[in-house]
Amino acid sequence: MRKLLAVLALGAAAVACSEQATSPQAGTLSVGATHTTDNLYLPFDGTFEALCGGEDVYVDGVIHFVQLETVSVSGNHSSSWMGQPQGLKGVGVTSGLPYKFTGVTRETFNIQGDAFPLTDTFVDRFRVIGPRGFQYYIETTSKVTINGVGNIVVEFNKTGEDCR
Repeated sequence: MRKLLAVLALGAAAVACSEQATSPQAGTLSVGATHTTDNLYLPFDGTFEALCGGEDVYVDGVIHFVQLETVSVSGNHSSSWMGQPQGLKGVGVTSGLPYKFTGVTRETFNIQGDAFPLTDTFVDRFRVIGPRGFQYYIETTSKVTINGVGNIVVEFNKTGEDCR
């Protein structure tokens, strides 16, 4: 599972740096502001330990990433990305039983001018649905806000995982 989460994070970085995005779009939202949208589909395959299922699971499919970016004439910058499995399926290595994957990973970043103030919010909600109805649930929420003079005024991080 950690490998899958790492792929989501790497995919986000790839979206941010990719010149090979599948359908970039650019436009003007208001006078002088620019807006871009990039889509990226990353194939994924690998094996991870299903903590609730008690076996290794081979996973194969695609993770879809979308990045949105807006820059205003005054230098304000807003960027967000989202990654989610599309057709990502797993098979128990021992049992041969199917596993499904759902969820979304999202980050939003806003900065005014060259440095501060800024906000960054990261949310991950991910489920592995096993063959007997169990669910392995991963949840992460992080937020940081830095005011105009560079002081952290909000810092929050909550991470959890559960078998249901």
